Amino acid sequence: MIKKGSARIIGEKDIRSLLKNEKLDGLYFIFGDESFLKLYYADEIAKKAVSKDFEDFNMHRLDGKNTSVEMIKNAVEALPMLSEYSCVLVDDLAIYDLNPQDAENLLAVLSDVPQSCCLILLMSTIIKKSGRTKKEPEKQGAEGDESGNADSSVDEEIVTEKAKTNIWDDILAIAKSSGFAIEMSRRSFKDLTIMLMKGAAKRGKTIDERTASYFVENVGNDMANLQNELDKVCAFIKNDKISSKDIDLIAVKTVEARVFDMAERLITKNSDEAFGILDTMIAQKIEPVLIMGALIFPFVDMYRIKTANRAGHRAEDLAKYFNYKSSYRLTKQVRIVGSLSINQLRVCLDILNDADTLIKSRSIEPRLIIEQTMTRIAHVMST
Repeated sequence: MIKKGSARIIGEKDIRSLLKNEKLDGLYFIFGDESFLKLYYADEIAKKAVSKDFEDFNMHRLDGKNTSVEMIKNAVEALPMLSEYSCVLVDDLAIYDLNPQDAENLLAVLSDVPQSCCLILLMSTIIKKSGRTKKEPEKQGAEGDESGNADSSVDEEIVTEKAKTNIWDDILAIAKSSGFAIEMSRRSFKDLTIMLMKGAAKRGKTIDERTASYFVENVGNDMANLQNELDKVCAFIKNDKISSKDIDLIAVKTVEARVFDMAERLITKNSDEAFGILDTMIAQKIEPVLIMGALIFPFVDMYRIKTANRAGHRAEDLAKYFNYKSSYRLTKQVRIVGSLSINQLRVCLDILNDADTLIKSRSIEPRLIIEQTMTRIAHVMST
């Protein structure tokens, strides 16, 4: 059983165990890079702490952007009505904008949460800032200014900046010592495919593991987005089983996935379709620099596959060596790389390298650079 003050950061497995506790009081500091899980478990803790019948009295939801430390303090110290516990959920408190006194007061509140209160400090979008080193001021003469003192204002600025940076660590230390520090990280590729398979079943559809992998590769690893796209696909398809064609037709793909499709069309000599994909992305205001950056990766993948094949290795071996999320993307490219020569891929990589440098210089219209690059690659494929 997970207890308060476990002196460590806990994750999703631990929080499931935590929710079985009868008593959910104290501080819950929730952070991490998986937004869906952060929101989900913050809500689950709140629902567990306060009965739905008494939410109006004992559930206090505060928007951190418009909340003062004094408001948090008052909510935390308020006695629960007709219930054993109250719950205060503070979403995205702007901790780095607090003045030193407010920061000190906040830490005092977090350190002394009443046993009758469950305080959830949820970082929906705010992330930990890393400390930054400031350049030392130039001295006037060998020993400083005429009075022999260095510029004290710069020292004060460094101290203030350090204090702002450290407030995250201070909150984390309190949560680890007397509450719960909960980090919600992105699920693994395999876990996401399992989630999609279970999610499809709940919606009255089926999706096999290979197609679920294709879904994640093309839609991305954000859980909320995956759930939304799965809802769309399940709602629109007439068959019981989800296919990769259904995903292509209905789901909104990531920039990387769409650029992969564009590269595949160029390689298979379907230039009109490739330029059509580009037109769509430009119309959707996707930055050309992002498109160009993403266009490099399929050709790097194919070059790796080609050289690995020569050495007697498989796509699965490459996936492990270069730490790919899965081997699906590489396996898919094996079927198209067979018709290409090493020299063709090297020429394409040179073309892409030149274009990437040119587009970052901003000396020429970015779309024109991408179109010229695609034309040159199409020419290489035809020779």
